[in-house]
Amino acid sequence: MKITQLDRRHTGYGRFSHSIEPVCNVRYGQDELLEDFLAWRAWCWQVWGPGMELRFAVENRTNPLPDVAWAWQTEFHNTKLYFRSLTEASAFVLQWNQN
Repeated sequence: MKITQLDRRHTGYGRFSHSIEPVCNVRYGQDELLEDFLAWRAWCWQVWGPGMELRFAVENRTNPLPDVAWAWQTEFHNTKLYFRSLTEASAFVLQWNQN
């Protein structure tokens, strides 16, 4: 998995602090990456409740949106999870990090 601390260059900055995405390696192909992503997303939903697609979370910042702890991005062949703070990102990494 690849963990990124968001800054002004990243979509979601200001609402989310970190993103995590599965990374392809010799053992994993695209099907396995998608399976991992879907399992990650289901786990996040169970732990923090409903999330939303990233574009809806950042689309209209003046419109009050629910304060979600996490979101996901599947547009443009991305499979990323976004977390509101380091607390959520750390909990996710502790659960899913496989050395």
